[in-house]
Amino acid sequence: MNNVKFEIAPSDFVQKCLYLKGKPFSLEEYPFFRDIYDINNSNVLLRCARQLGKSTFLANYLIMMASTHSNFSCLYVSPTANQTSIFSKQKLTPILNQSPFIRDFLFKKNINDQIQYKRFSNDSDIYLKSCFLEADSIRGTSSDLNCIDEIQDILSTNIPVIEETLTRSSHKIRLYAGTPKTNQHAIEYYWERSTKN
Repeated sequence: MNNVKFEIAPSDFVQKCLYLKGKPFSLEEYPFFRDIYDINNSNVLLRCARQLGKSTFLANYLIMMASTHSNFSCLYVSPTANQTSIFSKQKLTPILNQSPFIRDFLFKKNINDQIQYKRFSNDSDIYLKSCFLEADSIRGTSSDLNCIDEIQDILSTNIPVIEETLTRSSHKIRLYAGTPKTNQHAIEYYWERSTKN
């Protein structure tokens, strides 16, 4: 990633510092995610089947980046407000609240812990938005990392608007994820222009 340096591998960070369901997060059952966590690229597209752990990966990655970089803004976007709310409540918030290092030193539960906004004590934050038919709710947000979930259900014309949030960032990290439904949606467009690793 551009200008992003880690003292330890990201896959090691998430296993040492993040907790899931009251236990340290582990990649033991998902070893293929180790390379994805550790990839050194500012443009990543996950084109996967359902129930592979994409949402957990996205939550972990957002928390890792906000935790390890001061003044770093993350933007999570999904197609609907309901999907964004579920991601915030079921994926992001439990990890924030159960991970001792994050909870005790970087994230205070009673301060700036909303469904659509998470603020860290190192002045980093995570914005959570939805964007289905139009991208008006995204305008005006600035970010260093854009995470678009269920990209196959977001109109292709809205993605450039979302990407505009990276304009002032020196990082400009794009992390897109989804599950193909047909070959006529945004995920296929980006897949055809990727390295297809």
